[in-house]
Amino acid sequence: MLGALFPKGRLQRPPAYFTPDWDAVESSVRRLARLAPEIIVTGHGPAAVGQEVREALQDLAGNFTRLGSPSSSRHLSQFGN
Repeated sequence: MLGALFPKGRLQRPPAYFTPDWDAVESSVRRLARLAPEIIVTGHGPAAVGQEVREALQDLAGNFTRLGSPSSSRHLSQFGN
């Protein structure tokens, strides 16, 4: 019941259709991971909090090519990537 009222935040890559520069995204993720934030509030969805978010961010930063950037997308070709 509490999960429905207070959903837990989670990290995920940005949607390809809103993301024209994946190199910039990777750079931002790595910089954010170095900060080791206690809480991430993005303005959409619930806040991501605590050690779990730091570990997920470190994992995303360290494995961005596999976890973060899309291998293909019809949207990527529109921006010359």
